This record gives sequence, structure tokens and C-alpha cells, in this order.
Amino acid sequence: KKQKGTIFANINDAILTKHLQDYEQAIYYGNAQCACNGKVINMTPFLQMQVGDQQFETHLTGEYNLYNILCAVTVGLHFGIELKDACNAIAHYEPQNHRSQIIVQKSNTIIADYYNANPTSMNAALLNLSHLNHPKKVAILGDMLELGNVSQEEHRKVVDFCQKNGIESYFVGRNFGQFSSSLHHFYDNTDELNQYLKNHPITDAMILVKGSRGIHLEKTEIL
Repeated sequence: KKQKGTIFANINDAILTKHLQDYEQAIYYGNAQCACNGKVINMTPFLQMQVGDQQFETHLTGEYNLYNILCAVTVGLHFGIELKDACNAIAHYEPQNHRSQIIVQKSNTIIADYYNANPTSMNAALLNLSHLNHPKKVAILGDMLELGNVSQEEHRKVVDFCQKNGIESYFVGRNFGQFSSSLHHFYDNTDELNQYLKNHPITDAMILVKGSRGIHLEKTEIL
């Protein structure tokens, strides 16, 4: 029996789309054959977009937000919102919830994305940081909690990514601490990190702050 109602879905998500035959109506976004399609034009670090024939700059960062934006526009179009008005609303949205939020603090530009963290979102945030054009990139990363038996492997991948991409990194939490080395900074908790930052402040940097809520990165000295 078909599920009643309408579902909006990213056509490029193979895991999701294979289940949509159970719904009476599925509306897709993500390519030229869909109700809505778009692309990233630039990141400065603010995301500049083109959706349909509309170009605009957002107050968001991260190429991973492309599909979030396309989803929002698609829902708007379905309920009768004009494309221009939907894009204008997104352009004026300023996040306040520590998700892809840009904070300018003294000489630093901070990507505050520490509402939560898992391997997928951590990888997306680090890829975005690596793609940004800035001479000094820094990552302050907290443990990804509740990963079970894949925890060690996933934390190692993050440390390896930062090393491979030349990202100066400050790791907070005992899961990351398993891989402590002289190549990065490691701290058991945010208080230890803050003690270091008081004596060794970070300046003139693009800083990603990302971690699980339980690590309390909102207490980090730079914020």
C-alpha cells in the first residue's frame, strides 16, 4: 500500500530514492530534469548560488548546503512561492544555531558548526575548509560521540585528513587523543584547550569549530 502524502527528495541520493516507490507522490530536486536544480558559484566563505535563473549570496558556508537550499526552494515552489522570492528569503537567512554559521571575531573568521558531529558531517565540513581560499586554515575538532565499534577508525580518518591537507588542528576529546602526535594539538577537554589558547592565541585564521554537543565547544576561548 502506497504511503499518502508528498515527499521531497534529492534525486542524487541513491539510498533515499530506492525507497520512494512506497509514496504516492515524490517531488525531486538536484538535476535539470527535476522541479529545482542549482549549483555553487563561489565560496568566499559565504556560499554563492545559482538556482534556476536566480543568482544570490547566502549567509551560509559549505558546499554541502547546496541540497539543503534546493530542498527549501522546491518545497516553496510546491506551495506557490515564486522562485525569486524563495531565493531572496534564503539570501537573507542568517543562521544563529551553530550550523554553518560565520562569526568574525577580531582577526579570525570562524565557521561555527558545532551543533553536532558525525563522520559524514565532519568530512563535509573539513572538505569545505580545504576548498576555501585562505592562507591560514585551522580546525578545532571535538570527539564524535556514540559511534560504537567504528569510533577508532572514524577518528583516525579525521586526523589523517587534516594531516594530508595541511590543516593546523586542535583535537578535543579522548577519542581523538588516541592518535596524539607532535603534528597536531590534542586536549582531553575544552578547558585544557582554553588554557593553551590563552597563552597561544590564534590570529588571522579561517577556523572551523566542529564537534559533538557533549564536548562543549561553545566554551572555546576564541568564540
